[in-house]
Amino acid sequence: MERLQQTWQQRLDEQKSKGGNLDERTIIKQRRNAEPHLWNLNEDPALTDMIVHFIGNGLVKLGSQPPADIQLNGLSIQPQHAVFTNKDNKKVTLTPVETAEVLVNGKPIHSETILQTNDRIFFGGNHLYVFVNPNKRAKKDVKITYDMAQQEIAKCSGLTAGFVDGDGGNKSTAELILEEDLINLLPNVYRANSMSKELKRNVNFEIALVAPEARGLTDGLTEIWIKVHDSVDDTYFMWEKNRFMNRYYGMQEMYQNFVEGDTDWDVPKVSLSLNDRFDATNSTNCFLNC
Repeated sequence: MERLQQTWQQRLDEQKSKGGNLDERTIIKQRRNAEPHLWNLNEDPALTDMIVHFIGNGLVKLGSQPPADIQLNGLSIQPQHAVFTNKDNKKVTLTPVETAEVLVNGKPIHSETILQTNDRIFFGGNHLYVFVNPNKRAKKDVKITYDMAQQEIAKCSGLTAGFVDGDGGNKSTAELILEEDLINLLPNVYRANSMSKELKRNVNFEIALVAPEARGLTDGLTEIWIKVHDSVDDTYFMWEKNRFMNRYYGMQEMYQNFVEGDTDWDVPKVSLSLNDRFDATNSTNCFLNC
């Protein structure tokens, strides 16, 4: 890695000695054409491909604290989260550290995994990247988007079996709307679970498709609800999507207070009408074990 950095510095110094003026963007562009790297995906297209992390030769550590070479922060990012191994820019592998959460192309990995160009990598609860090795051509020339990656995660989780496959040509309008809602909701459910785990709230959230008959109706459309499992009492509750989202914003506030070191992070603020946004016992909608 040191040799590689010296090579780029030598090139930069050589260019300056010739009177050239390479700005940072030009250098990054040149490096992206030569070195394995990650670029970010964001739900806001304007913020996609704005962050680039290079994977130098040898071992490259990723985590929330030094000595991580690639430092990420936020939900479920461990101090030492994962390790890349770059063998002369020809072969790059990724290995999670212990129980750290890493998804590759929507699937969890638990051991060393060989990476291919255009692989989608999800770290922790909020960091989504695309891997590129310019020395290895992609198997397929496809445009990678945030929605595509989230759809892939949803499909691999088994939540969308039966209505995500294909290009949408054979789907009804209701199925397309349901699919879009699910793709939009899934990242929030994932983050809610990550926050619950870090805050030790003992609650797990899961997406469920609820038919009109299960809601006591004779007809209507299937809706997305959230199944809530309180592991302390081993009880289950069902929340409507809007109820979950209202609670979700409160969870974010609690988590932010926790991250900022507020000693009263778990004490309700004025903006919260419930003592704990993770508490499922205040639910009125309950179809299971009630």
